[in-house]
Amino acid sequence: MDIIETKLYYYNPEEKSVIKEVQFSKKGIPMPLENTTRERRGRKKFYYPWGTGKSLIKHYNLHGKEEQTYVSLESILKVIQEKPYF
Repeated sequence: MDIIETKLYYYNPEEKSVIKEVQFSKKGIPMPLENTTRERRGRKKFYYPWGTGKSLIKHYNLHGKEEQTYVSLESILKVIQEKPYF
């Protein structure tokens, strides 16, 4: 499914995929999509999260971009001790 950044989509975090576009009620409110794969706890129902295509791509890493690697604090402290900047 091609994701357009400005449209709203339902997202399945278990499968890490977009389900379909968000449907709206007659009043213009987004309709919740019930998650039928999860077991209900008593009366509590579970719903799929939804958001804009841009936010889903960024938050859930949909295009498979590598996450930023960070340098550990220990390695930075070693470099600072060897080469002081003063």
